[in-house]
Parts: sequence; C-alpha cells; structure tokens
Amino acid sequence: MVCIDKTIHSEMEAAAFVRECEMDFDRRLDTAIQSIIQNKDIHCITLSGPSCAGKTTAAHKLIDEIEASGRTAKIISIDDFFHERSELKITEETIDYDTVAAIDLEYFAACVGDMMSGRRTMLPRFDFLTGKRSGTAEYVVSKKDVLIFEGIQAVYPEITALLAPYAYKCIFVNVTQDATVNGVYFPKNDIRLARRIVRDSKFRAATPEFTLHIWGNVRDNEEKSIFPHVDREAYLLDSFQPYEPFMIGQFVLPLLQTVPESSPYYPQARDLYDKFHAIRGNEISPDHLSEDSLYHEFLG
Repeated sequence: MVCIDKTIHSEMEAAAFVRECEMDFDRRLDTAIQSIIQNKDIHCITLSGPSCAGKTTAAHKLIDEIEASGRTAKIISIDDFFHERSELKITEETIDYDTVAAIDLEYFAACVGDMMSGRRTMLPRFDFLTGKRSGTAEYVVSKKDVLIFEGIQAVYPEITALLAPYAYKCIFVNVTQDATVNGVYFPKNDIRLARRIVRDSKFRAATPEFTLHIWGNVRDNEEKSIFPHVDREAYLLDSFQPYEPFMIGQFVLPLLQTVPESSPYYPQARDLYDKFHAIRGNEISPDHLSEDSLYHEFLG
C-alpha cells in the first residue's frame, strides 16, 4: 500500500514533487535496463504489462539507455500486428484488442523470422482511428541491434513461443500497489482505469462509457492471459507516480460526468468520480512534466 499525504502550496512545490517522482522512476527503470544490456548476447527484450501500465514510455527510455551503452535499438510494437477491424470478431459492437485472436500471428512470425535472419523486413503500422494498417516500413537488423517487442501481448504464450529461440529477456511494467491519497483509497486497477479513460478519449476517439464497457473484458483477459504468463525471471517495474492522482483527476472528472445515469456503467463511473472529487484542491499541472515523462502517454 502506498500512502500519500500531500498538500500542494505552490507551483514551485508541485514542480519539485513531480521531478522527485520521475527521478525515482527513472532510477528504477535504469536498474532494470542495466541488468539486461550488460549481456552482449541479448538481442531481444519483451516489454509488457497490462493496459495503461506505461509500456510505451518505458520502451523509449529503454532505447536511450541501450544507445548510451553503444548499441542500437528498435521498438517493435505488437499492436501494429493487429488484424484490421473488418477481420475481427465484433461482439455487441465491441472490438477486443487485448486477446491473442486480434493479432495476425502468421504475419508476426514471418517478420520475426526475417529480422532474426538479417533479412529485409516490412514492418506494419496500425491506425486505431481507422482500424486499418496505415502502411509498412522497411527494416533490416544490424548485429548491434536490440529488438524491443512492446505490448500487452508480449507475455502471451503464442508470442513468447515465437521469441523463445532467440533468448529474450522480459521487463514487466504495472501499477503494483493500491494507494491511499489524502485519506482516499484508490485500488491499483482504478489508477489504470483513470489513465485509460483519459488516454482513450484523447487518442482513440473512445467515450468514457465505451472504455468502461470494455474494461471488464480487459480485466478478465489480464487475469486469464497476462498475469499467469509473466516470466518468473522478468524484471518487475512499478509505474505508479505519487503525483498522478493530483494530475489526472482534473482530466478524468469531466469525462466521467458524461456517463449518463441511465448507463449500466454509471455506478462504476460515479464511484471513480467520487474518489477524484474528494482530493480536489491539490491539482498539479501537466506543464510540470518532463519531455520524456511516462505521463505524456496518457495526457499527451
């Protein structure tokens, strides 16, 4: 349990608090990275975690550290290997991107085989707004490259079976502890849900009601297909930022207000709204985030 008792008195104090939190996260991430890249024989890393854990930012920070060590790195987003929306099974107008069935495993296997053999590879790009692939980019692996396979699906057995021959290492990012913020209890999954509501609204054209609608399936899939398959030797990285309840609340509160009382998801929306409403008055501006902050992943 993380216990946060904080009153923000000034912008200077807010900036210092954010800086302190981010420096702590960077130190922990650096420890994970150094434990891996010291082995020059490692050419594959999986970077995984549940929805809105902060994987994408961790991947870019990982690149910086790898390049500082004299090697080069390439992020391979498993999200880019999704089937196009027209090919996916749609249930109650919901597309579940968090299941292995959403991934074009044949295409992924072909690309992995080409990359690890040093052949020219055409890597896809997926556009969530259109639900289609938006093109491809040519890539040829060099001997100095470290491939970072990033995505929720990087722990799925169907994916790790394709990477196993290449002696990969795993970093698993998650919000690992519940938090009490100025006396208000926030379960760890509520922290991620708030992140996802804001992120989906900003970057995936999804309403809060839609995000709440799929959240149950997301959580079920995590318990079934993600957490049981985390590598026992994976480096576990907690992405919770002590400043975040004071920052994301100002963005999630107006979104939660759009969920109508007639919605079956209203009780859940109201519960989350009440928690963030209870800690109002200590808002921290995202202007205090560093350029490479993990939190840009959710706020932009």
